[in-house]
Amino acid sequence: MKVEIIKKNQQKESVWSGGRTNQIYIYPPNSSLQDRDFDFRISSAIVEEEESEFTFFIGYDRALMVLNGEIEILHQDQYSKKLKQYEVDSFSGDWKTTSNGKVTDFNLIVKRGIKGELNYFNLNGDQIISKDFSNLPNRIGYFVISGVLKVRINNSEYKVQIGELLMIEKVNNFSEKLIYFDGNCEVVELLIFNVWLSIKNQ
Repeated sequence: MKVEIIKKNQQKESVWSGGRTNQIYIYPPNSSLQDRDFDFRISSAIVEEEESEFTFFIGYDRALMVLNGEIEILHQDQYSKKLKQYEVDSFSGDWKTTSNGKVTDFNLIVKRGIKGELNYFNLNGDQIISKDFSNLPNRIGYFVISGVLKVRINNSEYKVQIGELLMIEKVNNFSEKLIYFDGNCEVVELLIFNVWLSIKNQ
């Protein structure tokens, strides 16, 4: 098992036509957005224009969650969808996609064949949640939107601050349980399936 916390100073900010994007995590680490040679990429964007056009990611699938604001996403010849805070749209990076609305969003892009999911949860200080990893994917991530997330895995404890990402890489026969405790935080959970390269390299 590998556990790492991606701090804010490890993340990479860039400017695009509609606003600003913060690359939180990319895998493999030596891959790049420009070369399109990554297995998956996690980012957050601030959309500053009322109307914007999404970049094509041929051969990739995308999941987008709204963190602040509301947005209407229009997939040409497919469908349109209005998203409120914490709602998710999953779609193909091959599609021509535009949007209306100024928002902060959270993005997961995965190479086709890999499966990714985004979930939102809100913890209060009285909650303790445990999760059995034995039937979960080989990559699990937790991005903190507000508050502080404290996590215990067996005898190790981790504290994740706002804007930081906890990434957990499991191996075969991994049976540890993840326990959230001392909540008072909002978190995006990432589930990433079928990253075969990570298992092969264990």
